[in-house]
Amino acid sequence: MWLTVFGLALMFCGPVRPATYHVEQSHAQADDENPGTEALPWKTINHAAAVLQAGDTVLVKKGTYNVGASPNWAVPAVNPSHSGTQRDPITFKTYLGHAVQITTAGGQAAIGSNSRDYIVWEGFVVNMADRAKGILVMGAKGCTISRCEVIGNYIASTDNHDGIRIERAPDCRVHHCIIRGIKGNSINSAGIKVYSKGAKHVIIEDNYIHGNTAGVFDKDFGVENTYRRNYFTRNRTQFYGNNQGGPARYYIYDNVFDGKIELHAANTGTEIHDNLLRCDQLAGAWAGGVVSTKIWNNIVISKGSSIMACQIKKQQLSSALAYMDYNIYDANPIYDFGEYTSNHQRLLFDQMRSAGFEENSHVVSSTKEIFEDEKSYRLLPKWKTVGRYGDAAGPANIALILDIARYGPFGNRKRSCSNSQTLEVKKWKN
Repeated sequence: MWLTVFGLALMFCGPVRPATYHVEQSHAQADDENPGTEALPWKTINHAAAVLQAGDTVLVKKGTYNVGASPNWAVPAVNPSHSGTQRDPITFKTYLGHAVQITTAGGQAAIGSNSRDYIVWEGFVVNMADRAKGILVMGAKGCTISRCEVIGNYIASTDNHDGIRIERAPDCRVHHCIIRGIKGNSINSAGIKVYSKGAKHVIIEDNYIHGNTAGVFDKDFGVENTYRRNYFTRNRTQFYGNNQGGPARYYIYDNVFDGKIELHAANTGTEIHDNLLRCDQLAGAWAGGVVSTKIWNNIVISKGSSIMACQIKKQQLSSALAYMDYNIYDANPIYDFGEYTSNHQRLLFDQMRSAGFEENSHVVSSTKEIFEDEKSYRLLPKWKTVGRYGDAAGPANIALILDIARYGPFGNRKRSCSNSQTLEVKKWKN
């Protein structure tokens, strides 16, 4: 009997987890001294970050929230006090149907995590203004940034300037976000930057990345990071790989790129497949140590007379490529290896075939020989079983990737878009 009463006392007196709380700064009775219920919500996201524990969720209602200044470059203005767990993350989420914009009073990053694991940010719009960062995950594992929009602008700098930055943070995921307008004087101004040792097994998927100096800059020691189903357009550089340490390895597939993939340096075993590239180049590397690259099942539309299919300036063909086949080009491909060495190799399509590559790749005269419907990018029947594994060439669903209504805070609903965004899609569809 005593044990039963004692157990009931523990059940009713102890904390109940997980819990859901509310923030609504415009509510007449909003106060951080409140219990955080929908009827008596908290006023600030900062307070929620201070008290949430593993498994807790906070729902934030509409408004523009100034979260103050970040204490230094490595810590966002809103940094949770506790970590979540893989099973029970801490979740910051906008209330269904509510637009929540985050601004800062100074410093750099607005939201994210420094040294707090398994934190989820979902549905927020972060306006960087003239700040160097938008969302920062630093030294934390298992964090997720979902259905957010990060809006940047031009900063006259060559230093790190990032919409979303994942640094020394393994097993993180960024998905269904819009990242735009992060511009500067070098590729260090990047929509998404993955940086430094420990940033491994990062997944960047289903994002609309446009209008940045660099769409993605995977800057240093990228260990088996995955980039899939992203739409890269109107970035000066679409994807820029490792340029400092090494070795790096990327898995890049099912994306649409309006520009080439730049591996740059110290890549071993990177895989590039099932992408649509709307440009006159497929992939290249301009520094050393790019070896054993595998490239297959890509569609490259140049609308020109030739395509630089592969250009690796410090490696010979024998070490640069482990595999290259089952690609489709709408112009004559050229392959260039070792320009910065004593043995410069420049090969044409038939020469690559003689070297054991591109044996099942094809050159067509126009996109009408690739697509049954050039508006939805539906493949002709003959290309649906052309791939390395008897699969279709190019992304699994190109039309889905190009539908910008699926990205950002309201990704499951129809979004209005500017004429410039609409035209960016249509000019390739016509």
